[in-house]
Amino acid sequence: MNTSEKIKNSFVSMVYGDALGFLNENTVGETNVLEPFVFEFDSKVRVNACPGQWSYITELNMIVLKSLVDVKEKYAVKVDYSRLIHELELWQYYRHGSPENFDKKLRAKKSYYNSEYYWKNTRGDGFSRIIPIVLTNNNFQGIEEEVYKNIIYINRHPQVTLTGLLLARALFLMIEKPVTDRLELIQQLKEYLIYLKLTTLEGSIQGELPEKYGIQFEKEKVQYIMALDRVKYRKCEEHHEWGSRDVFIRSVQSLWSLMDDEAISLEGIPKKELKESLAITYSLWGAMDGQKNRPELKDEHVLENMGDYLNKLRRYQVSKDYYRGVKEEVDLFQLQKGEKAKHPLLNAVKVLERKESDAYVFLIMETKSGVYHFLKKK
Repeated sequence: MNTSEKIKNSFVSMVYGDALGFLNENTVGETNVLEPFVFEFDSKVRVNACPGQWSYITELNMIVLKSLVDVKEKYAVKVDYSRLIHELELWQYYRHGSPENFDKKLRAKKSYYNSEYYWKNTRGDGFSRIIPIVLTNNNFQGIEEEVYKNIIYINRHPQVTLTGLLLARALFLMIEKPVTDRLELIQQLKEYLIYLKLTTLEGSIQGELPEKYGIQFEKEKVQYIMALDRVKYRKCEEHHEWGSRDVFIRSVQSLWSLMDDEAISLEGIPKKELKESLAITYSLWGAMDGQKNRPELKDEHVLENMGDYLNKLRRYQVSKDYYRGVKEEVDLFQLQKGEKAKHPLLNAVKVLERKESDAYVFLIMETKSGVYHFLKKK
């Protein structure tokens, strides 16, 4: 498998892992067969999900992918944060799942960065959104810089930033030269942590860090190194409340199962953590030439096109401009069944179905990037 194939396979396999985890989160018992299920949008709205439906994990990955700009003169692919925030605001209406960190960020806006939650939450839901950044950049220095910026855009606890960087490092290694020996991979990740410096990561980042943040950062590094050591012996620890480190560690342990041609055990993984844990496992597995015979996913053709788009960005063949927005944006929820419109983010859209009640407006929209289910409370 060449690099282009690895890139595509890693991304689509990530979606498969997410879909499998999302299904298991919303069903009783365990299953590895993608099938229809019912998703609870909120306490009042339940939506029928088709086989292979993914969660906000994939949606955030897609949003980051759509927000990437290939800067050929710098040999880098960077995140356009102007587009990213507009994508996230639109995403509120079609999301599958409700990650607390993103909800708080979108509600509080700039004041979010002064909140205790921003600095102290260790889970960092959706940190795996950095996967497209890794898949589209050719050198790790550029990857590290962009991944760090993207993680601290939503979460600042050192455990979350370290987890995002370790995921980036592991996936980069798998793409460059798959590390099939578990001890070697663990050793490389440990060495990466040992030489990682907060001052280097901060670079041109503006703003002062809280007192003792540097000490906290170093303590988290030590805790991570100890946790990685335990992975060598396949020790699965039980936790009352999972942080980002627990999700990543369990993902690596599940990867070993796939490499040994064993079934992944979901035992001990909280239901709500399945989707991100499995998404990471299968993304790494896909980069290693795994996941060849998987079931078809929702909007399979769209995912294939996105895999091709990842490679075009990686080769600087898109020449994408930074997002400037528009003065007047079409209100999707004013459209009626059968109507077509041009949206600055979705491009050409068509309303396939419209339902309205006293509580909400529900739309099924056909777009170039797939079929979306939009829901807005009144």
